[in-house]
Amino acid sequence: GEYLRRLVAAKTASIRDKRIRRIVEDLVAAAEKQLGAGAGPDKFAYVVGELAAQKLKVPRAVIEAAVRRETD
Repeated sequence: GEYLRRLVAAKTASIRDKRIRRIVEDLVAAAEKQLGAGAGPDKFAYVVGELAAQKLKVPRAVIEAAVRRETD
């Protein structure tokens, strides 16, 4: 609901590093393209795995916000 949207927005806004945000957005877009609709957990695992490979830790809320922007 609305609370979750505000929470995700707050977490997203707290990330100041535009490079990391762009990486997350690119990974989400790649996951969407490769795995398609209805594969939410697999797409999330893909993004987290790729971030880990780059030694980046990103809060779950930031990834979920990027997914929301990609799918809206």
